[in-house]
Amino acid sequence: MTQVIDAAAYRFQADLPDAIDAYVATLRRSQLYAFTYRGADLSRLIGIELYFRLVNDPALRAAYGACRFGGQNSEFGPNVPLSEVAARVYPHLTKDRRTPSLSLSKATSCIAASTQSLIARLRHRRDGASIATPASEARAVVMLAISRRFFLYLLPIRDRINGPVCWLIPEDAPWAAEIEALGDTVVHIRDSFDEPPRGFVSVPLQNWTLTLQRFDAYLDALRSLNPAVVVVVEGNHPEDEIVARAADVNGARSLCLQQGWSPFIHSGFRHMRFDAFCAWGQAFADMLAPYNPRQRFLVSGSPVVSPVDTKVNHAAKAISFFLQRDSLVISEAAWRGMLEFVDWCATTFPEWQILVREHPAIPFFSEDFAAIRQRVNVTFCPASEMSLQEVLDRSRIAVAIFSTTLIESLARRVAPLIVNVTGAARYFPDLEAQGIAIEVHDYAGARAKMADLIDGAADAAIARMPQAVGRYFGATADGALGNIVQEIRQLEAS
Repeated sequence: MTQVIDAAAYRFQADLPDAIDAYVATLRRSQLYAFTYRGADLSRLIGIELYFRLVNDPALRAAYGACRFGGQNSEFGPNVPLSEVAARVYPHLTKDRRTPSLSLSKATSCIAASTQSLIARLRHRRDGASIATPASEARAVVMLAISRRFFLYLLPIRDRINGPVCWLIPEDAPWAAEIEALGDTVVHIRDSFDEPPRGFVSVPLQNWTLTLQRFDAYLDALRSLNPAVVVVVEGNHPEDEIVARAADVNGARSLCLQQGWSPFIHSGFRHMRFDAFCAWGQAFADMLAPYNPRQRFLVSGSPVVSPVDTKVNHAAKAISFFLQRDSLVISEAAWRGMLEFVDWCATTFPEWQILVREHPAIPFFSEDFAAIRQRVNVTFCPASEMSLQEVLDRSRIAVAIFSTTLIESLARRVAPLIVNVTGAARYFPDLEAQGIAIEVHDYAGARAKMADLIDGAADAAIARMPQAVGRYFGATADGALGNIVQEIRQLEAS
């Protein structure tokens, strides 16, 4: 029988960020300014790039499985050769974190490289500081929209800003026309380059030519736009960190907005150094703080979901499923199991409406939904047709594996059922321990607990929510927009 939970996959994903941290720290100890480029410290950027490059690396995962699990739970043999980058991280992944010894010649080379990096850093700091703006000229707020979803997330904030707004978007972004229709300035960032990186490239950065070229492109864009503040969404993407570091060199401030929640605090959510991070509630700031000691957090609220004191629709009788797949910790068996669970709920509770919503970044796969499409009480709720808040207001129970919606459902007084088939011991944060959710680790348990929720456990969880919701959502959606714009103005003035 196919296992639903791939424990090896979870352990690999959990251990990889720690290994990357150790690898980066080792390089920094051996070479001062190892990750400095054109005056910017790119160590966090390289950590993020490493994570997304390696988390789906089959050879590295196989080598890790062979070491930790005797080569089981992997379709790849333990002798698959590792890439150069993976081979450098692998000793740290297997807990062999010895700092390599430096020969005299290598040490001399490191000192020379460090000196050149320091000179470059000072030069580019000076260049960035030399840019002056006439007092009468308003400096634009620059927003990074690497997807249409993030553009839509930023649009209400843009509408609140009383001043010029510019957008940084990918070169071939199909949502460019929507932005241009607003009358705002749009800068397209290329994804391929003919010229080499323009600054001194240290040995640790020599595997990251495209990353450095993209930094050059963003730095050019920001120097032409000369913003006071740049705004990014989520902060876990390499582009977010590139823009923040380019802004820093250019003398601008950076603001990161929480857009969702990942219970896996991977490299994209560690070592953040934005000038400010707007969290939906204090609970999120508290969970991120241990991994981000240099980050200043403030509570803004969510600009999408407003907390309510009582349920909007007291007669709501729907179960909403927020589907996820294409994650290392969601096996094919887990995905199939969730589809079967949807179908089971539709047939077992025909008097309940079953609302099915895909992840905004992962559209429905039609062949996977053939069975449940036949159920008369199943309604598909794509993001383009129904807002998240509307889905939640029609629901009494929300089901997901580890989706952000498990927490967002609290704001609208919907009881979460966490089907934790990832391999993690508990969902983070532990909502069940707070009495406001139910968590299970297999689909047999999900069926049993769904019956309990329908029989009254959902109402009991909803009744306990007022004690917790305020910690996750510090303001209404309208209040959040006001708080974010206020922070932008404060950063402009600082």
